[in-house]
Amino acid sequence: MIESKVSKGSSGLVQFAEEELRAVQESTYDAIFTCSLDGVISRITPSAARRNSSLEQLLGYSVNDVVHPEDQENVKAFFSKVKRLGTVRPGPEFRLRQSDGGWRWYSVNASLVCGVDGDPLYVTGVARDLSEQKETEKHLKHLATHDYLTGIPNRYYFDGALSRARRLAKEGTASSLLLIDVDKFNLVNDLLDHDMGDRLLTNLSRLLRSQIRRDDVLARLSGDEFGLILHGVAEAEAEQIASNLCRVVKDRDLCPVLEGCDLRFTVSIGVAEINGHQDVRQVLSRAGAALHMAKMAGRSQVVVAYANERMFSRLEETSRLIQIVRGADREGRFQLFFMPVVRSSDGAIEHYEALLRLRDGNGKLISPATFIPVAESFGLMGDIERWVVTEAVRFLEKNTQLRLYVNLSGESLGDKEILNFIEETVQNTPAIHGRLGFEITETAAIRDLMSAEQWVQKLRSLGCRFALDDFGSGYSSIAYLNKLPVDFIKIDGSFVRSIDQDPERRALVKGINQLVHSLGKMTISEYVENDRIWQLIREMGIEYGQGFYLGEPAPLPKDMVSESTMLELSPGSKE
Repeated sequence: MIESKVSKGSSGLVQFAEEELRAVQESTYDAIFTCSLDGVISRITPSAARRNSSLEQLLGYSVNDVVHPEDQENVKAFFSKVKRLGTVRPGPEFRLRQSDGGWRWYSVNASLVCGVDGDPLYVTGVARDLSEQKETEKHLKHLATHDYLTGIPNRYYFDGALSRARRLAKEGTASSLLLIDVDKFNLVNDLLDHDMGDRLLTNLSRLLRSQIRRDDVLARLSGDEFGLILHGVAEAEAEQIASNLCRVVKDRDLCPVLEGCDLRFTVSIGVAEINGHQDVRQVLSRAGAALHMAKMAGRSQVVVAYANERMFSRLEETSRLIQIVRGADREGRFQLFFMPVVRSSDGAIEHYEALLRLRDGNGKLISPATFIPVAESFGLMGDIERWVVTEAVRFLEKNTQLRLYVNLSGESLGDKEILNFIEETVQNTPAIHGRLGFEITETAAIRDLMSAEQWVQKLRSLGCRFALDDFGSGYSSIAYLNKLPVDFIKIDGSFVRSIDQDPERRALVKGINQLVHSLGKMTISEYVENDRIWQLIREMGIEYGQGFYLGEPAPLPKDMVSESTMLELSPGSKE
């Protein structure tokens, strides 16, 4: 016996050690367990069993009997690895059966315990309850893949569904894509108000959903544009379905205003077949071209983009935008606007975000949401980002007390020439060391994680800092955050916009902030649009805020201004 090998003088130490071990076991929320070499559970710490009575009922059962069938192979492989290597951490995540028949998620670490002769005796380990984390991740994923207003899938979800439909089409199952746009939607906001516009979109999404099959995918892509994937439906049938949708919408009062006042709205629809011969971008382009033609033809129209029609190879508007973008540098049509990021503790400006603007031939601003996708599709982002970085560096050379962050597009993350250009520019301008930063979107980072890591590591070595933008909008897994050594995480504005009215959103933002802090990173809240949101942000311990309440994007005078003048350019700066 082990006790016989311990001297009497050591008995007090042994008792103390045992009491200390019990205290540790009582204080931990994790379940410390012991099981035989063939996987039969023989012991679980009482403190864990008290917190979850289902754990105590697992005693005497084999691990294979209480683990979810889908997770059993991973758990078997894990225990085999423990018996082979001695200690394995971290282990797999798996679902454990509960007394009510449900399942809870756990993660596990384990070690093999051997006797004095070296022979294996049993396995001991620690199981951590991940259920709350999994629920949070599930909730985050739903919010990130669904539209906050209508509750249907959003653009991020739709892009994935479209890619899957194309893969099925290559295997022989053709489908169809419908782009649906509300005719004269701007009249709702102009003549009524935005709440009526929201009601129209919500009612329209419900109506469209009621007219399609369960496995078809309906999503809100932007303001008043919806996308619909009809699985296994060819163009001819899709055209009939689209025509029926137009009739149903036209016959329904989607925006009741006053009794006796019947406002009817219509939709235009562009149809393109998903046949596997075109990539996702081409399918979207063809459907978009068809929608464009439908709207030009009048209200409640359907146009199908047949593959052999040249008129869909290039939209006139797209061509016009391409020419404007290509000549913007030469003709001085690009301009940087600056939006402050404000420290929540004292209201001081931490840095500015540089926002690109483009003017047309008449000097009118073109929305970035309009020209950036065109620039990305036609390979123009490289020249644009060279211009932005060059102008940002010039600004920092003249304004030596300020810090500036520049946005990097997803297209540029895979472009080594752009990375080399930025490296050379930073190396040749020592005066800006530590004052130039970059923002990359979560979606772009996840899409090409290896390139994102390379960018961050190389530019951080030169004194540049990084922020991960729109966190939560393209949610995949928090695991990738550990691979990206960014300084700031920007909480997506879609989560923040209603925290002053929605307790659930408020709790979610608080949870995201705590999660980011646990990873050793700082948070920036987007969409700080009023004093109440700003107050809540500060109470949550979010370090920085950005939004129109704190300062709208503003241009700089041509002669480049000092820090004191810059502060005056932030109309919403409060402190």
